[in-house]
Amino acid sequence: MPLASQAALRATERAVYKAVRANPFKTVEGNVTWEVIEEFEEYARDLALEHQPSYGFCEEVGMCYLVMTPTEFAAETGVEPEFDYPEKPGLLPEGYEDMDDDTLRLAERELDEKNKDYAMHQGFSKGFGENIRDAFPEKYYQALHGGTLVKYKHVKPLSYIENLRRKVPLDTHTVKMLKKKLYRGWEEEDVEGFKKRLTRESDRLGRLHKPIIVSDADLLQHYMEEMWKRTDVFDQHCMTDFIALDDDAEDEEPLPTQDWDTVTQFFERKWKEAEDYIANGGQTNKFADASAMEDLQARHEEQIRKLKEESANAITEMERRTANKIDKLAEAILQMANKRKEERRRRPRAQQNDHESSSDEEDEPAPTPPPRKKKKAKRRAARRAPAAPPSPAALAGDRKVYVPGEPFVRGMRRKANPSREWNAVYHDARNRFMMNAGAEGIRERLDGLARYKQYADAGQIKGFDPENHKALVAKWEAALAEKEKE
Repeated sequence: MPLASQAALRATERAVYKAVRANPFKTVEGNVTWEVIEEFEEYARDLALEHQPSYGFCEEVGMCYLVMTPTEFAAETGVEPEFDYPEKPGLLPEGYEDMDDDTLRLAERELDEKNKDYAMHQGFSKGFGENIRDAFPEKYYQALHGGTLVKYKHVKPLSYIENLRRKVPLDTHTVKMLKKKLYRGWEEEDVEGFKKRLTRESDRLGRLHKPIIVSDADLLQHYMEEMWKRTDVFDQHCMTDFIALDDDAEDEEPLPTQDWDTVTQFFERKWKEAEDYIANGGQTNKFADASAMEDLQARHEEQIRKLKEESANAITEMERRTANKIDKLAEAILQMANKRKEERRRRPRAQQNDHESSSDEEDEPAPTPPPRKKKKAKRRAARRAPAAPPSPAALAGDRKVYVPGEPFVRGMRRKANPSREWNAVYHDARNRFMMNAGAEGIRERLDGLARYKQYADAGQIKGFDPENHKALVAKWEAALAEKEKE
């Protein structure tokens, strides 16, 4: 059998290269995370599995030894790789001059296989390198550059992966994420698969360039938590038998329920017994307890949702009624003010000048001054009368007058003698602010109640109910406290 020609070997290399390039990895923008590294390593192993060299140890694992460290490869496959990358074979078998014809034919056939394997390795390495350089930013492989002439020609696939791992730090957040992934729960079809996955992934974390150590106690604790959840298989009788293991054990450490092999073997045996029972016609209420728990949890969540919805509706209705009451009160005050204004306009000019009073910035009715009396009677009344109440202007302070069309801010007041239309715009803006501004809206309500009491104390409001006012203040102070807690 003649040796393969160089053209045939180049064709083999080209075919493998094209197959690798036909399966590129997705492009990564920005900084690479550890999730991306894990996804890329899985992609690399799947790609290597598609190509089968002639070495015996590669029968089922393809070229995975090119993208995995020897320790990882041995842990995953149970075999030691014979090398990490083959050397280029010679053109003729070594010592061919001293071989007879039969021996030479065998040597040529072995050399032919080595040449084909080497061509496959070259095609895979070239395509893999281009795939990773296309997918990742340059900073994740630039350190492997071999110079102007060589460039990345001699970089092996594993070198790219190891360099990528070094570039992405195993910080606190990443370690926490990797442990959370390990403890993600039972996803496998059977208990044995769950055990193998836990063992495999915990071992892999321990083989990282900065090992993440998962203690046997933590792994066993997680395993047991998942077993207790599967009441569809491991019922009360099963778990009672498990707890009884310690009672049957001899007085030596560790106890059976604290030993990984004993625990896993116990549940694997119980799982097999349950499968045999079903296979022989037995009936089981599979997932009944789990479904009941899920149904109870769903009903509980629905009840909580309804209570929250009812509470929110009650608060909204209370705010709407309060806003309506405030609107009606403001309208009544406005009507009283307009009535007083009309009365002043109908009086004689001289009497108007004598009894002119400052306007009420909150549209509260200004107190009507008493009629003019004789000086002596006026002096006696002054001695008997209490101190004069504060005027509306004094109560207004220096608060800014609201401008229609602009956002309402806490503390804004009405202008003096507003029209009905202007007053309606002011009320609408203020009510919207009180309804939607959160804590500031509640403070605006409390400020209004305080001013309302000032007017009442000044004798400018009739029918003031102190108890009702006190209850309203307490209500909105409590609402403000709740809002500030949020």
